[in-house]
Amino acid sequence: MPENAHNPLDENFLRFLPEVYVAAKEGKIDPLPILRTLEYAREVATGTQAVLRLLRNNENLKTYEDAEPPLSHASTDQLLALSIASLNLLNERIESVADHYAEMVGRE
Repeated sequence: MPENAHNPLDENFLRFLPEVYVAAKEGKIDPLPILRTLEYAREVATGTQAVLRLLRNNENLKTYEDAEPPLSHASTDQLLALSIASLNLLNERIESVADHYAEMVGRE
């Protein structure tokens, strides 16, 4: 790629339409859907953080002979699957809010 060429991977792909940003700035859209989604996102983020911390500590415990037995492989897989499912649900909720706002500004 030439030195001055534009790399599309460097672009910032916004999920919410530019028109939604304008409508939000002008106070023309209901903020409650995004506030509810932010509250949900906080729950998912803190829960996922706790799961990941538990998994990291579980890995650290494997290095000590006198420590409690670490979680089983099946348990760690289930905790990872729970985290992935939670993040997928969060993304679906964000997509739903973005679609709702796109309809509100008359474009989808």
